[in-house]
Amino acid sequence: MTIWTLAVVLFVLFGALGYAKGAIRMIFPLIGLVLGVFLAVPLGPVVKALVPLVGLKNPIWSILLPPVIVFFLIALIFIIVGFIVHWKVSLYYKYRTDDYHRLSWERLNKRLGVSIGLIAGSAYTLLVGLVVYILGYLTVQVSAAENESGLVKYLNQARADLHSTGLDKTVAAFDPTPEKYYLASDILGLIYHNRLLAGRLSAYPAFLPLAGIPEHAGDPGSGQSGH
Repeated sequence: MTIWTLAVVLFVLFGALGYAKGAIRMIFPLIGLVLGVFLAVPLGPVVKALVPLVGLKNPIWSILLPPVIVFFLIALIFIIVGFIVHWKVSLYYKYRTDDYHRLSWERLNKRLGVSIGLIAGSAYTLLVGLVVYILGYLTVQVSAAENESGLVKYLNQARADLHSTGLDKTVAAFDPTPEKYYLASDILGLIYHNRLLAGRLSAYPAFLPLAGIPEHAGDPGSGQSGH
């Protein structure tokens, strides 16, 4: 139910935005959205070096943030291009055509904007579903359903709704996440729900060298580390 409610809200919101902003200022951000989704992961390593510069030293941020940065940079570029093109077209119809053609263009721009806005609503519904699909997979694995609250609880519920509506199969087709992410999530879930296994893994020969590294140092039996 959560997913369908969100989908309706996004459709109404972007349909209204399309009418208010017009086709040009809607189609360029939509193109940026599509390109951002498909290029975020491949181009992520290009900006990976920027993450430690802002004070985020944890390795997990070097994995999660670069694709997000690339996505927003691409989206921002296309939003700016859309505004520039819209401005130039508006100037043309304002100063180089008569009122009839200008008003006709404005009506057409608004009506096309609604259609493109609805398409954008569909795209953002899939994007939100994709985020829920990816992040929710991990949170479901490493959470105790009866005790969770806050963001994790809502994310788990959204992940369950995604599955119950069948939308998970659709967003899975656009999932750029490496298979290693899901394998790591499964392993973390297994360790989380089996504390004895966590204690044994900490004494596993392959992990013993980590005991000498400050970031990983800690009592193997307690499961604590330097973080």
